[in-house]
Amino acid sequence: MQIDEAFGRLLRKHRLDRDLTATALATNSGITRRYLRMLELGQASPTLAVIVRLADSLGLEINELVKQAVELTAEK
Repeated sequence: MQIDEAFGRLLRKHRLDRDLTATALATNSGITRRYLRMLELGQASPTLAVIVRLADSLGLEINELVKQAVELTAEK
């Protein structure tokens, strides 16, 4: 699995675990809902600034979010 796809899956999982709509997370993170959808599908690569805002909006530490994505890429 590629890192963009892994990050997107985690992003969606954490969003749903917190009962957040895509609109709410996008608004709280300062991005469009369309861009968030592209991220969740692994069709876009977020900048570091976007990753920081997403992690903050989800109540996560950025290092934990990135670590989880990297670990997911190693799974078969």
